[in-house]
Amino acid sequence: MLRLVDVTGAIAARPFPDGTSVDLTLDVTDPLVEWNHGRFRLRVADGRAECEQVDAAGAPDVTLGIGALAQLFIGYHDAEELVAVGDCSVAHDDVTDALGAVFTGRDVFLREGF
Repeated sequence: MLRLVDVTGAIAARPFPDGTSVDLTLDVTDPLVEWNHGRFRLRVADGRAECEQVDAAGAPDVTLGIGALAQLFIGYHDAEELVAVGDCSVAHDDVTDALGAVFTGRDVFLREGF
C-alpha cells in the first residue's frame, strides 16, 4: 500500500530518467487532503522534475486519482496500463507515451503476505 501525501514534494524528490523531457498538466483527485486535489504542472528535464499546483484553464493532459498517481509514481503500473483499466485518462496518445517515458514501470516485490 502506498499513498502520496504531498504530490509536489514527492515528484520533486523523485529521480527521473536522464534524457527525458515532459511538460504536462495533471488533474489529481484526492478526497482526503485538499493540497493534493487539483491541477498540477509537471515539468521533467535532465533527470529532475518540478511540480507545482496551478490554476490553468482548459482541459488537462492527464486526469487521475491519487491512488493511480501513486501506482504510476513507484512503477507498479505504467501509464498504458492505467489508461487501459480506466484509472487514468489522457488528452491524446502522445501523453501516454510521455508519461511512460518518465514514469517507467518496474516489477514491485513485497515480502509480506496479505
